[in-house]
Amino acid sequence: MSDSTAPGFELLLQEHDIIECAYYLQAGRGQGLDFERLTIEQEALRQSKSKDPKPVALGGAEFLLHRYGSSSALPIVLENADMTIQRGEYNSPSFFVTYRSEALWRNSGQGLHQRFLDWASDSIAWL
Repeated sequence: MSDSTAPGFELLLQEHDIIECAYYLQAGRGQGLDFERLTIEQEALRQSKSKDPKPVALGGAEFLLHRYGSSSALPIVLENADMTIQRGEYNSPSFFVTYRSEALWRNSGQGLHQRFLDWASDSIAWL
């Protein structure tokens, strides 16, 4: 059979399940994420001993701030329904983003990539 699907079956998904991207972005002077605020909120989460992440609004988007950083030594972990963002103030790459499979079902990988870049450049003034 030349078709890639058996009779009576349709492909649900024919692209990527997840996409992980490293972004090397640099903030302009006095611009970028407010690391002091995020660090204070993260420490308050740790002190409260809550296992639940805290909702935060950054650059016009809603995220959950986790109380601990990533296993790859990036201290800030933010997530929402579409992506997980790992960020370090002095790390290179400055952002490591994982796009979730559900988001890829609704949008293209290129569309999510552009949404992240728009959020990063327009909302928090990265260069």
